[in-house]
Amino acid sequence: MAWFLIEGTYTAAAKKALVTKPQDRAESVRPMIEKAGGKLHHLFFTFGDCDIVALAELPGHRAAMAMAMTVSAAGHMASYKTRELFPSHEVVEAMRAAQSMRLATPGSSGFTRSPTKRFSPSIQAAQGAVPRAHKPVNQA
Repeated sequence: MAWFLIEGTYTAAAKKALVTKPQDRAESVRPMIEKAGGKLHHLFFTFGDCDIVALAELPGHRAAMAMAMTVSAAGHMASYKTRELFPSHEVVEAMRAAQSMRLATPGSSGFTRSPTKRFSPSIQAAQGAVPRAHKPVNQA
């Protein structure tokens, strides 16, 4: 199961309906998430640029997309965002995998220099490299 952060903003009409008839929206959201094969861990109302934030586990991106389509089709959300969350140990594994990857710079025929020379001294130090002097690389 993958973790997802879901953010949403209600339309003015939906907010008016919630004020007219107060309800716990987690009780409406939970069955949808369970139907998608997931689990709702938390649903919070917030201040700021969104009205709700939910933390849920879902089987994957297809379930998240199905939920996004269901919510959008319902018409009561002005905005809806889904972000997959990655545990730090998985990101460390991705960092290790990235060590062996290379990307040609635009306009070049291939990678012509060590990728560590493109990073700041702090990143080089984290990778185990000891820079003599940091010189910015001109980038197009």
